[in-house]
Amino acid sequence: MDEEFKQNEYRKLHEMQQYANTQDCLQQFILRYFGQTGTEPCGRCGNCLDDRAFQDVTVDAQKVLSCVKRMRERFGKSLVAQVLTGAKTARVRELHLNDLLPMAS
Repeated sequence: MDEEFKQNEYRKLHEMQQYANTQDCLQQFILRYFGQTGTEPCGRCGNCLDDRAFQDVTVDAQKVLSCVKRMRERFGKSLVAQVLTGAKTARVRELHLNDLLPMAS
């Protein structure tokens, strides 16, 4: 593969990723991809009909990642969830992970 071909493939992959993650009208996204601008949202695609409220989970995600790091990335999701929820299980106490609980509140 030559470098130009590879870069073009990466660009297309990036655009596909943007399509999969956009919160805008999907039809508008496709039309813009093909050069058509100035269109209105279609009102029929999954994104246009989505009535869920946006929720910022940045702080919660940071707490989870911090807990995983403090646990030295050695445990699975079940134990991480137990630590984050303040569980007082024998396993949490045995590994002294209850010391992490003030951070997890």
